[in-house]
Amino acid sequence: MSSLLPRVTPPHFSLVTFSVILDDIVLPDGSTRMAWLGGGGPQTCFGAQLFQPADPDQALAVGITSGVGRDFDPVWFVQSHIDIAGLRFHDSLPTMRAWQIIEEDEHRTQVWRVPMNAVGAHLNRSLNLLPPAYHHAQAFHLGIHPDQPDVDFMQSVAQLPHRPLISVEVFKGADVLPTREQLERWLPLCGVFSANAAEAVSLGAPEDERAAAQWLLDRGAHMAIVRMGRRGSLIADGVQMVHVPALPVQPVLGSVGAGNAYCGAFVVDYLRRGDLTRAGRAGTVAAKLLIEQERLPVVDEAIRHQANVLMARFA
Repeated sequence: MSSLLPRVTPPHFSLVTFSVILDDIVLPDGSTRMAWLGGGGPQTCFGAQLFQPADPDQALAVGITSGVGRDFDPVWFVQSHIDIAGLRFHDSLPTMRAWQIIEEDEHRTQVWRVPMNAVGAHLNRSLNLLPPAYHHAQAFHLGIHPDQPDVDFMQSVAQLPHRPLISVEVFKGADVLPTREQLERWLPLCGVFSANAAEAVSLGAPEDERAAAQWLLDRGAHMAIVRMGRRGSLIADGVQMVHVPALPVQPVLGSVGAGNAYCGAFVVDYLRRGDLTRAGRAGTVAAKLLIEQERLPVVDEAIRHQANVLMARFA
């Protein structure tokens, strides 16, 4: 097992993740899907729960933390056995909501539909906003904009006594090419760093994906995941670099949220087994199941069965 694994065991939380946004999706043909659960956090929870034991009493706990309005209905989280003690219900601020305009090439433009003071309050991350039980999580997963990485929060998590695994995914490429010094402020805090190939290049990495994974390790990431769409993913930890092939996939609304689902499944499976290949396969299955359905699927016995059938295809 890797030394990156935090020194905690059940019944502590296995994973805590962040951010709930209601997405109003505009597809390339002009059709819309309104108020769909998004924001990265729910998709991460989906992946994290997918390979858990069906009995909630035997599963490692997964928690979500985010600000939401009193208008928010957490039914999906309850049905999927996600802990919602970390949701902060605000009396005067609405739940975050945004247009997600998806183009033919899957480029996505986000346009906020709520006041920016609501966005700032709901997205705020700090340990003092988390329920005490969440402080003992084995891993934290957060999405960042690489131009404005949440270094202070990552540092506060890294200083927790049990050394939790910090999983980071960029939710878009960098707008401004960062310097090596800037990257080395936060990449060494990442136990797992995940980006698609284009996002990695936006940070300055080589276009060759294997070289890009090594480049991220050289700048401090402990594990680097480079996602390559239909060509699968590369996972490197400085000792080995493994390629996990993609499964055939038929996206319904594009691939938005697939990276978070991948990371949620990867992290929880890695915490259980410490096996890069197995964890990458779990992430691949989670991403496939997410993007082949319109709405975020409830994690129930039926979809867990589908996930296990898909895992068997790798054998």
